[in-house]
Amino acid sequence: MKIILTNIIAICCLSMAYANSDFLTEMPNDTVYAEIILCKGAEFKGEVIESDTTLVEVNGDEIKIYQIELVDSPEIIFESNQVFCKGDTSQIKVTGFNAYKWTTGNQTSAISIYEAGWYGVEVTDWYGCVQSDSIFLEESSVEASFDAMSVSCFGSEDGTIFIDNFNGSDGPFEYKMNNDIISSTEVINDLAAGNYKLSISNALGCEVLSEVNVGSPERPELKISKDTIGISKGQFTAIEVTSYDELQYFNWTPAMGLSCTDCAEPNVAVTRNTQYVLEASDINGCSIRDTVFVAYDDQLKIFVPNVFTPNGDGDHDMFSIYGPEVAEQILRMNIFDRWGSIVYQANNILLSDSEGIWDGTQNGKRLPTGVYVVQLEVQLMDGTVEMINRSVSLMP
Repeated sequence: MKIILTNIIAICCLSMAYANSDFLTEMPNDTVYAEIILCKGAEFKGEVIESDTTLVEVNGDEIKIYQIELVDSPEIIFESNQVFCKGDTSQIKVTGFNAYKWTTGNQTSAISIYEAGWYGVEVTDWYGCVQSDSIFLEESSVEASFDAMSVSCFGSEDGTIFIDNFNGSDGPFEYKMNNDIISSTEVINDLAAGNYKLSISNALGCEVLSEVNVGSPERPELKISKDTIGISKGQFTAIEVTSYDELQYFNWTPAMGLSCTDCAEPNVAVTRNTQYVLEASDINGCSIRDTVFVAYDDQLKIFVPNVFTPNGDGDHDMFSIYGPEVAEQILRMNIFDRWGSIVYQANNILLSDSEGIWDGTQNGKRLPTGVYVVQLEVQLMDGTVEMINRSVSLMP
């Protein structure tokens, strides 16, 4: 085969020339022909090749023809989010090449990034062409600190969370509490005691998270010893409160029938069923309440015997009156015979000392058996005076 070159451009001092392939015809059989692919801007035989071309080299009878094709330099396309969240790990990736050399020293197609800055890579494609490029990764951040103020009293909803030292980039910012969007950006008020999950995020999804506890003081203890207290006519009794050590202020309602309304344990004397409410508070103003029901019995619980036997046998020898729980004293006692004559009289008798009031005599002389009328004027524990008329049989 013969190749005839036309429009050959000679190179000084060398038996070499360039020719376009359009001018190639048959050459002698000892001609060498080669196709060569070069990177754009590369040198061949000491010459920078600027475009696709055919190069002929003549050395005596030997002819060498080089068909040179230029390929573009590799194009590096970085696969990465150029902004990543502070504290997170980002990745830069470049694909489609034979070899990689990063400024970090890595020789893989992808590298992990932990901080902002410039990152460069040199790649080699499958033709041996080399290219380099770099990328700058920015760091986005959302930073804040959180503090809380406890509720003032157990069960109150006046706790507060404070958002302090906020610093962020790439707004706008979204504030959430327990996954609900909130409008507060510095102070969150009117909170009950408990744990709250808070987050602040920017437009890139970077966020700061925190779980904040709103504390609470201990619940004050208050307990009235009985839920229901029974009380009889004329009687008064103390309402006992078993737990109130931390409490300092007391208020009983209603005031009716109570000896005091601002004390812990008042005495009570009522004339009807009454529900009392005790509200107490500690030095911080934290309050608690309890209730007690006072059940009223309108029967006068004074026992006047209807028979006694002053015969000296030690059994019911004296006429006595019982009821110290409801009566303070007998202001006046008159005993009449069947004809209405007073046979015995006594004044200011304490019921606690009332055993053995009358022995069935008059002026030291035993009275005859029969029925006698007892008339009593009794001062009750609640201060009221009650008139009582009974009959008693004096037996042998």
